[in-house]
Amino acid sequence: RDAVVKADIEGGEARLLDGLASSGRAVVDFVCEVLQPAFETGFVSEAAGKLEADAYLIRDGRLSPFESIMDWDRSDRNWLFTRRPRSTVERVLWPNELRVA
Repeated sequence: RDAVVKADIEGGEARLLDGLASSGRAVVDFVCEVLQPAFETGFVSEAAGKLEADAYLIRDGRLSPFESIMDWDRSDRNWLFTRRPRSTVERVLWPNELRVA
């Protein structure tokens, strides 16, 4: 069965990432709060690379791909890292009235 892992680790993003990366492909979807220092030092792109995943910022009603995010915003700190193809993510979100923007 599939499960989504969610972590609020208050500055320990790198330690958690190392553990997830060493778990192989067991974790398909991972949601993590990313605080400003981690965002500004490249944690999101590093995590996506290590996990071989796409990164999306979780916003109200939509997911925004990492490539479209220029600055950290205190109101939007949760990120989805997923190994699922974008088409699968969109198909899962559509019935729940969420969008990939």
